[in-house]
Amino acid sequence: MAKEYHRIQINSSLLDDIESITPDKLTAAKQGVAYDNIPFEGKLIGVYFISYVDCKCKGPKSGLNHTEIRIEDTRGRLLTGVTDIRDYLAENWAKESYKELSFPFKQNERINIGYTTKAGEPIVGEFVFVIETEDYTESTCDI
Repeated sequence: MAKEYHRIQINSSLLDDIESITPDKLTAAKQGVAYDNIPFEGKLIGVYFISYVDCKCKGPKSGLNHTEIRIEDTRGRLLTGVTDIRDYLAENWAKESYKELSFPFKQNERINIGYTTKAGEPIVGEFVFVIETEDYTESTCDI
């Protein structure tokens, strides 16, 4: 078995021109749906989030970011229940460094990530999906 990784970015456009971010843009970025097709067939074994900015996800500080995340497949099946962004931080999953899941995936399965920030700044970063696939490495043979 081999592991493949697929990234889905959230609000990365906010980093394009930081000087032009208005309060309206920040408010709009607190809620949305990001989606992409996973190009691998196999089993989804985990997902984690990499923040591009300090989202204050890591501890009991004032201004703590609280973002509800809902991840679904093509048919609208929940891959995770509604969870908080902190559930996807690698440091919260010591053994594997990702939130462990177990779902079969077909090639080009569409993933929808719904997010709503209830407190703090909008999340900016990427979700990384870990897919276990068949190892199709060619065997060597003597001719």
